Amino acid sequence: PRVSGPIRSLPIQENQLVPAGGVLFEIDPEPYQLAADIARANLDAVKGELGNARRAIEAQRLQVKAAAGALVQTETALLLATETYDRLAPLLPKRYASPEQVDTARRAKETAAAAVEVARAELAAAEASVLDTSAIEARFLAATAALAQAELAVRDCTVRAPFEGRVAGMNLAVGAFAR
Repeated sequence: PRVSGPIRSLPIQENQLVPAGGVLFEIDPEPYQLAADIARANLDAVKGELGNARRAIEAQRLQVKAAAGALVQTETALLLATETYDRLAPLLPKRYASPEQVDTARRAKETAAAAVEVARAELAAAEASVLDTSAIEARFLAATAALAQAELAVRDCTVRAPFEGRVAGMNLAVGAFAR
């Protein structure tokens, strides 16, 4: 057998003709079935993690878009504030604009410039926070392989004749440990 365990059933007898693929004996599959159940649960857990990670990544990508949009807005506000200041500043010496108007325009320009820097930093932070699923995908592949291996062990609990033959010199009994 490819797996070890106590023999649960032994449907053959001494001197019996067994066809190719006929069952020779069955090893108790319970521990192997439990391992398969655990592997299946692990695979389901990793599938859930992968789904959650993909949704989180999509949300993070949307945050990048929002941060990029906010940057465009602040750059536009800076452009407007700069244009306003550039129009008002030359009018101050001619007294067509008050010092207060020019100061307000200058402060608006400085505030807009600071907002642009903040928006750039927020965009960079949003881009850096986008996760990667490669580690979870690797765990998913490992869990898939572990499940396949466990299911193979369950199937291997039934030992079949590789070719047609006659049982001779049988020294097995139900309950014996097959290795």
